[in-house]
Amino acid sequence: MIKLILYIFIFFNTSFVYSKEMSFACFFEEVYKNGDTQQGILLIKNGKLRYQYNDMKLYTLIYDDDKLFMIKNDQTNKFELVEHNKEIFNYLLNIYNDYPNLKKEYSASNFKFLVEKNNDNSFIKRLAVISNKLNLSIYLNGCKNTPINNLFFKYNPLFEYNL
Repeated sequence: MIKLILYIFIFFNTSFVYSKEMSFACFFEEVYKNGDTQQGILLIKNGKLRYQYNDMKLYTLIYDDDKLFMIKNDQTNKFELVEHNKEIFNYLLNIYNDYPNLKKEYSASNFKFLVEKNNDNSFIKRLAVISNKLNLSIYLNGCKNTPINNLFFKYNPLFEYNL
């Protein structure tokens, strides 16, 4: 009887561990072929993604439920639905969903992602995005596997997130 209780206890404890949701918060730096750079914050959690540039002249992108919204950083009460280039965010989430078993390369019809892991394999160090229209490297720094409230993936209103 004690063994049965012990097995049940172990089963329920391990299933809670495996069902724990993974979410990452990272600083990012985009580096373009011409040497231009942009910095910001990346949040990823279960099919949701927030890509927020630090520059107030730029914007924040929220990807959730196959919809991409753009919110200007200097006018957070205004947003627009983006219909083009949202597939890149879907592929970013597919890469995230492969964690910790990341491949070195992911390909789609219009672009390719090259993935480099951190030395300690804790998460992605660099993503290279290669396509006819876009070539850049995205460096991820200070990534933390941390709980992120769903309100940070809302676009109206846009809640401020500080890493």
